[in-house]
Amino acid sequence: MGFSTQSLARSSALHPWRIVSIWAVIVVLAVAVTSQLFESAITTEDTFIGEPESAVAARLSEARLPGSEKITEFLIVASETLTVDDPGFREFVGSLTADISKLAPEFVEGAFDYYTVGDEGMVSNDRHTTTVSVVMTGDLNEANANVVPLQEISEAAGSAPDFETYLVGLSSINRDFQELAESDLLKGEAFGIGIALIILILVFRALGSSPIPIVLAIVSIVIAIALSTLVGQIYRVSFFIANMITMIGLAVGIDYSLFIVGRFREERAAGLGKIEAIEKAGATASRAAFFSGMTVILALVGMLIVPMSVFFSLGLG
Repeated sequence: MGFSTQSLARSSALHPWRIVSIWAVIVVLAVAVTSQLFESAITTEDTFIGEPESAVAARLSEARLPGSEKITEFLIVASETLTVDDPGFREFVGSLTADISKLAPEFVEGAFDYYTVGDEGMVSNDRHTTTVSVVMTGDLNEANANVVPLQEISEAAGSAPDFETYLVGLSSINRDFQELAESDLLKGEAFGIGIALIILILVFRALGSSPIPIVLAIVSIVIAIALSTLVGQIYRVSFFIANMITMIGLAVGIDYSLFIVGRFREERAAGLGKIEAIEKAGATASRAAFFSGMTVILALVGMLIVPMSVFFSLGLG
């Protein structure tokens, strides 16, 4: 018979516990790899791949204008009742700047406010608002992590009477964006898996076989994230890769395994034995799923052509 989806299905059916054990070991290894290395594999920075002209220009700018690529956050301080000329406003801003300066050099390189710099550009026209400029330590990836204590200072200051504080900048936006993406991912998984399970129960009309497509999809997601984590040790990938893997893994994984399980049930209803029904499903539904899956992969691999890390990560995922 040679190697085919049919022979693979028959071999798996004849040695079920051996196959299940192998996949269980792979999943455990995948979870271990992801838990240990995932943080070091992902980035929120959108970088260039290769040497496009814009990347060359950015490198020359940093080389000839050192410090121009420093990551800066801006803490906006506003009051409806006080102006920057009032002692209370000055004291509040000075206290904030002092608290932020205590984060140096681990988290920030320095903090500068209107009262230390004297730049009128840091004050609004009505003089009720000013900014504190905070130069972050490290590159964008490091700054995204270092911005957390700065956010805590901003949030704590925002609860003071007569004052409002807002933190804006690339690092804080990236941090919020990442947390929002992770939150949406968890919500999507919870609702998506629950709804999918209900639909599968209605389709199969049996609790025993209904969870199988979801289990197979989750297994594929866990292993794909682990493989992406390993790739990320060589070239850091965008955190969006987890969203792409989960989205495609649930959609395509459930879809394809549903076809296979459905075909198996049809063959069993037609009178075939268990092994023969599995072999028949492997020769038909599994083969169709394989070629359809390859088509999806080839289509998404086209994203690797775009020389940006986020598109590379989405295509890889």
